[in-house]
This record gives sequence, structure tokens and C-alpha cells, in this order.
Amino acid sequence: DKMANGGIYDHLAGGIARYSTDPNWLVPHFEKMLYDQALVSGVYLEAFQVTGNRRYAEVASQILNCVLADMKSTEGVFYSAWDADSEGVEGKYYVWTKPEIMAALGEHEGEVFCSYYDVTEEGNWEDANILNVQRAPEVVARLHGITETHLEEMLRRAREKLLLVRTRRVPPALDDKTLTAWNALMITSLARAAGVLGEQRYADAASAAADFILTHLIDDGRLLRTYRNGRAHTRAYLDDYAFLVEALLELHQATFDWRWFERAIQLNDEMLRLFWDDRDGAFYFTASDGE
Repeated sequence: DKMANGGIYDHLAGGIARYSTDPNWLVPHFEKMLYDQALVSGVYLEAFQVTGNRRYAEVASQILNCVLADMKSTEGVFYSAWDADSEGVEGKYYVWTKPEIMAALGEHEGEVFCSYYDVTEEGNWEDANILNVQRAPEVVARLHGITETHLEEMLRRAREKLLLVRTRRVPPALDDKTLTAWNALMITSLARAAGVLGEQRYADAASAAADFILTHLIDDGRLLRTYRNGRAHTRAYLDDYAFLVEALLELHQATFDWRWFERAIQLNDEMLRLFWDDRDGAFYFTASDGE
């Protein structure tokens, strides 16, 4: 709940920042890593399954939607990260002053938005505001004399308007390499979301990414670790294999396509052959023929 309401969560576009710098989850290190999007969305999917709380389903979906919108390449695989800085200033892309918000939303909508997302004239971080939620929707609705339904609709419209304003800013730098292990984590979360949320597009995105990896990150039968600008290289490590095996098993469960199951078995056999320590047990991180 603290993460979903805090500044570590991107309330406009979805997605989760790399970590919080304070115990209240307010001030993040603003970098967005692919593996965080994968693992944290998975946590919210499980929380939704356990509790039935729709808020957790919404957060999971918004994180996944952020990845599909902002971290997916034209080839169907996923980039590694968005940087924290833009124009040399950390967080500049994400924070707001109250006058900026009022100018974009107008007086009434602006005041309601600022009331809900803890926006003040003095700011909560370096003379600006990191959007976060301190009060329940019913409290804010009552303060402004509107229904919760009206509040939710007003906030939805306001987020869309501010997101449009934000897209005109100089964005952070994109780390556009593709890593097998991190993509596999994302495939796993997307595949699970397809079943939990009943969204076929998540299974389609997961399938496309898995297809790309199994086509373009294989060299002479061996899995590779990284890809960028048409070039794949570096033989895969243990985490690449382990996470991809899990991803393919999840994808099989989401789609009932038997080829994912067969490839998972093949990769798992190869992982045992390349990384298992016959003498002492457990697995090495690098393959037996590695440097």
C-alpha cells in the first residue's frame, strides 16, 4: 500500500522507480529498471489473488502497461531501463510545481488533484512536488463536496492531461539494450497477468518477446545474454537460463502452447549440463566452458 501510494510509484504513467531513499516511500531514485517492473508487478498480481483487492490488480496492470508503452522495442523485446536524470537533474521529468499543475488543469480540477496527490506551494522535495497519496479517496471527495465516482473520473482526466504535458519535457535517457534474464522476468509477469487479469494482450506480448529471444539470442544452439542494434553476444549465465525456463513454463500455462514447454525442458537440460557442479553440488554462475 505504501509503495502504491508513494512517490516510488509513477501515478501518471504507471511503473515503479528503482528504490526509495526514505522510509515513507516518498522520494525515489527515479530510474526505472525492467526487472523491478517485472518483479513488483508480480507481487501485486499475487496480492490481488490473495486478497481480491482491485487496487492491487490496477497497480499491476498499470506497471505492465507502462512497460508495453515505454520499454518495448519495435522488435517485441524489452529495454533495460530509463535513467533517473533529464537535463542533468535527477527526477526533473517527474516532479511538479503547483503553478504548473494549476495552469494545466484549471482552478477546480487543479485544487482537487493537488489535494489528492499532496501537492503544495512549498513542495515536498527540493521546491517541487513528488506525486503521492496521503488521504483516502472518500476523505478527499468529502472535503470537496463531490462523490467518489466523480473524484475518480476527475483524477483520471487530470492524469491524462498532465501526462500529455510531461511528454513535452526532455525525457530521461533510455538504456536500450536487451538482457535475456531481465526479459525473461518480464515474460513471466506478463504471462501470469494474462491469466490473473484475463488480458490476452499480455500473453501476446510475452509470446512475442519469447519468440525473439529464442530466435535472435541463440548462437550455434547456445543461449546468449545481451542484444542491441541487431547484435547479440556473450554466452548466457545461470540467471539467463533459470529465469527463461521459468518464463517459458509460465507462458505454456498461459497459452497451452506445447512448444514453450518443450523449449523449457531443452533449456533446463542445457542448464544442468553447463552449470551444475557434479563434485560439490549446486550451480556455478558461469558455464563450464566459460572464461
